[in-house]
Amino acid sequence: MNARSWSVGIFVVVGCLILAIGWSNFAPAQIQAPAPAAGRYQFSLKALDSSNTVLFVFDSTTGRCWYRDTATPTAGGAGWTDLGSPLEKK
Repeated sequence: MNARSWSVGIFVVVGCLILAIGWSNFAPAQIQAPAPAAGRYQFSLKALDSSNTVLFVFDSTTGRCWYRDTATPTAGGAGWTDLGSPLEKK
């Protein structure tokens, strides 16, 4: 095989790739990456007003949930309210 046949072959392959990408129904930027798996502890913030925010912490293994209100003064890590778990019997 000479250099001319290699050049023609590469030109044909590149041309086919350009046509395939041009006629596809989506752009490469539209492909979304899969969402990462959720960890054991998940957090959520809820802003009630400009001076009060509530932080929720969920334990996906046990189902327990806690929340803490920023408007309530706390000392030494106190102030978390345990909402329990829907899996526990009352």
